Amino acid sequence: MADKRPRPPLIGCSPLLRPESPKLCDLAGMSELRAWGEAFAQDLLAFRENRIRWEDVDPGVVVHGPPGTGKSTFAKALAASCEVPLIAASYARWQRHREGHLGDVLGAMELDFRAAESHAPCILAIDELDSIPTRRPGDDRQDWWIPVVNALLERLSGAIARQGVAVIGICNDPSRLDPALLRAGRLDRLIYVPMPGSGDIPQILRFHLEQAEVDRLGDLSLFSVSCFGMTGADLGKLVRDARRHARILKRTLNIEDFYAVLEPRKRDVDEDRRVAIHEAGHAVAAVRLKKADGMHVSIIDRGGGSGRTFIGSGHQLITRDSFTKTLTVLLAGRAAEEVLLGSISGGAGGGPSSDLAAATRAAIDAIANLGLGDTSSIVWYGTSVMERPALPYRGAMAKEVDVILSAAYADARALITNDATAVIAVTDALIERRCLAEAEIRSLVGGDRPVRSLVD
Repeated sequence: MADKRPRPPLIGCSPLLRPESPKLCDLAGMSELRAWGEAFAQDLLAFRENRIRWEDVDPGVVVHGPPGTGKSTFAKALAASCEVPLIAASYARWQRHREGHLGDVLGAMELDFRAAESHAPCILAIDELDSIPTRRPGDDRQDWWIPVVNALLERLSGAIARQGVAVIGICNDPSRLDPALLRAGRLDRLIYVPMPGSGDIPQILRFHLEQAEVDRLGDLSLFSVSCFGMTGADLGKLVRDARRHARILKRTLNIEDFYAVLEPRKRDVDEDRRVAIHEAGHAVAAVRLKKADGMHVSIIDRGGGSGRTFIGSGHQLITRDSFTKTLTVLLAGRAAEEVLLGSISGGAGGGPSSDLAAATRAAIDAIANLGLGDTSSIVWYGTSVMERPALPYRGAMAKEVDVILSAAYADARALITNDATAVIAVTDALIERRCLAEAEIRSLVGGDRPVRSLVD
């Protein structure tokens, strides 16, 4: 007689988790993803109550964004909110299975999907999904990657069902994914997780703090301006470091511990003023040119010696006028040093995130891809021009980029000269308070003033 006893759920290659926290309601800085998760949780409940079919539930999603923004935490929060198990997989785990041969990798993938099915309803999270590259013709490892991608495609749809299993793909760069993974019925939804906004940072800090610490610290909104540009992971580390600082001093945690670990060393007075003038230049230019929405400015030295000016990236049509103003704001920090100090430093240059790099990329993109140059040429050079600008950045286009940047820098110098009093006011406030939010900057800058070189 056949054994009718239920079989125990299968054990996969990757760990099976039953998270209880955080919940979706605890997450901050990922409003679109959280909304998707809440809708999915409602659909999953309806499926479990036999009110809808599994075919009516989203099969999964690809979550992408910068490292440290909470993508993996979302998978745990979704499982906790849905009260279902989570299998935390990744290509690296699959490759470590047994000897790591191709058959072992495919076997590990199969084990995890079968384990997820045996625990259904279940969430299978595949971290670092972009480690599995697209099947490119001519790739010298096609004999490896084609079977891996094909096996994953088969498991995501194909002839093998995954009833009750939602797949969350997690990656930094979705452009590396094989397009077949993203087609309808597989992982057909892409959701970007941005860096935390100014309103999200206090909530993330409170999540990492004990309730007694939250009560003692009070309103964190002012301090959160100092943390703008930090990821959720950075903020968690900040809380740990601040606690350690308080323990060393044998006292309860207070806001001074956060400032102490956020800026462990102080610049000398002259360097600090130069950095403040540089950031004040950006800030005043952004206000005058109506590019200051969501702006935060900080001269807290979080490493590297420079300050930071963050400006929200609102959605608007890009015109020649708007991108020229953007260039002017990017170059206004360097201009402020030249106008107010009589010399310039290398603070505007450096790596790919520097002012000069960002301005150069914007100018190249405007000419090569957006058709916003001065010449009659409207040739489209393609997006690769942004990845490897040295190749097409020559000849007539190089000259035009130089002309555009030079004109924007002249505008920046004129603006700073015309508004030196406002730049100095913002500089002094930055030196005293270390960071300023948009409303404070607007108050210091005052009402609109004409910028002659931009309107003549």
